[in-house]
Amino acid sequence: MKSFLTHLFETSSILSSILASSIAAGSSGTYKVSAGDTLSKIAKQQNMSVQDIMTANPSIKDPNKISVGQTINLGSQQKESPTPSPTPTPQTKPTTPKQSGTPAWKGLIDEFEGFKSEAYWDPTGKVWTIGRGSTTHPDGTPVKRGDRITKEQADEYTQNFIDTKIMPNLKKIPTFGKLNPNQQGALVSFAYNAGPNFYGHSRYQDITKALGSEKTLGDVPGALMKYNTSKGQYLRGLERRRKAEGDVWNTPVQ
Repeated sequence: MKSFLTHLFETSSILSSILASSIAAGSSGTYKVSAGDTLSKIAKQQNMSVQDIMTANPSIKDPNKISVGQTINLGSQQKESPTPSPTPTPQTKPTTPKQSGTPAWKGLIDEFEGFKSEAYWDPTGKVWTIGRGSTTHPDGTPVKRGDRITKEQADEYTQNFIDTKIMPNLKKIPTFGKLNPNQQGALVSFAYNAGPNFYGHSRYQDITKALGSEKTLGDVPGALMKYNTSKGQYLRGLERRRKAEGDVWNTPVQ
């Protein structure tokens, strides 16, 4: 077992060696070569490459030839441990208020057509009907007894009918492109109820005349109110629908 004094002496020697190594690199950016040093060892100690040291010390021609007591310039080539870049704070974009994409006709059609998940017989039109007044499926096949659909499917049926049957005809109206979304929506609802080909039809002369010129567009709500009958019979439900369509027509776009 080592004596206390021997242990103390060895510990002191180790500490002295560490201290000597620590102060070998001068505060002025230089290093004094000690016994056992090599250029690669010094480079590793200083967190540099051998080439960095040779660049800072042009007098060193051979990296294997350095001498004890030689002063090596560490210069500006000494590398520091890279400081982690702060994580950039993500820039928060101002939230843009979401605007409703619901077309103006949807509320009108949903309210006045209602929804039936199972096919029912329409005594007025004498046809099987389903969803929100659909008499055919999107593929063109007629609705028949026993057919069932969901609300989501009913929305698809309505959209398909508007896209394929109503809009192509409404776009033929000379003033249609001048109308705002609410005015167009009111006409979609009217066409969904009266039929896609109402414009120019002899039965719909008043609304046709009102839509014929930009100067007469203000007459549209009044013209709509004239179509509140079915087969000559006044229907309060149709009058309510025509008034609602006129109100939507007159509602400014937000």
